Amino acid sequence: MFTKEEIETVIVIEPYEKKASVYTNFYSDINRFKKIAEENECVSIKHEDEESIEIELPSKWIKINKPREISEERRKALSEMGKKLAKARHTA
Repeated sequence: MFTKEEIETVIVIEPYEKKASVYTNFYSDINRFKKIAEENECVSIKHEDEESIEIELPSKWIKINKPREISEERRKALSEMGKKLAKARHTA
């Protein structure tokens, strides 16, 4: 097991070859990458051991998005909707 400081995910994009390599030793990402490789033939596992995985995939799959910005008013409305849903589930 790794400490918080030792956990890493490294993405290397090779734009001229239109591919990317992703290495991680973060447990939940390892399982997610295995599933992605099983379900998509364009994704291959380059290296795998008990503590890490490295996959190769098309570079167009790599996306970086900024976090969604929500106003305080919208945040409160979403919170109330969530509370109503949770209450409805518990009473059903």
